[in-house]
Amino acid sequence: MSAASLKQTFIHKYLDPADSLAEIFFGIIMVLTFTLGAGIATEATPVNPRAMLIAIVGCNIAWGVIDGVMYIMGSWFERAYQVRMVRRLRQMHSEPEALNAIGRRLDPLLASIYTEAERTDLYQRIFYQVQLQPAPRTQLEAADVYGAIASFGLVFVSTIPAILPFLWISDFTTALRVSNLLSLVLLFIVGYNWAKYINSNRWLAGIALLLLGLGLVLVAIALGG
Repeated sequence: MSAASLKQTFIHKYLDPADSLAEIFFGIIMVLTFTLGAGIATEATPVNPRAMLIAIVGCNIAWGVIDGVMYIMGSWFERAYQVRMVRRLRQMHSEPEALNAIGRRLDPLLASIYTEAERTDLYQRIFYQVQLQPAPRTQLEAADVYGAIASFGLVFVSTIPAILPFLWISDFTTALRVSNLLSLVLLFIVGYNWAKYINSNRWLAGIALLLLGLGLVLVAIALGG
């Protein structure tokens, strides 16, 4: 298996496509907030390229760490919710009450796939299985840590196209413009790939995400972000 395939398999094992693309999107937004803001600032005061590199990398490392921690907290919370659901089912006094509780949770996902009779049969089996299983525990799992690493990695990788121009181009203004261009192109690519998961036109989705990202960055800059 190639390194690229291994990386893709690792990320997709712990993050679904929507989460993966969202991590890249947020990473690009953070970068553009710096670079577009620096473009405005340089009209009044020169910006040190080294300081720009440190700011971009440092910001996205911090954002990646935050995202990783949030991933762990979210995964832990979801498991805790499932544990609470199991305990509630065990405490219910009647099967119909338990089946209604399961249905409220699963009907939005299964109603378009299974008939009511099929869903009732499934919910009964879930209810009986819950009674037989040992009491579940809520604890940190290795998958939580790996998912956090994947989140951090995607945010950090989204920084690389933006910092390369500052390493290769000596003129700061030119490097800044190339950096912004690469980030905007990457935004379009993210939207283009996102389209296949939301059943949308790829070109329209790419342009829409590019404009959305640019709009969010301009708002952040205007508010002092």
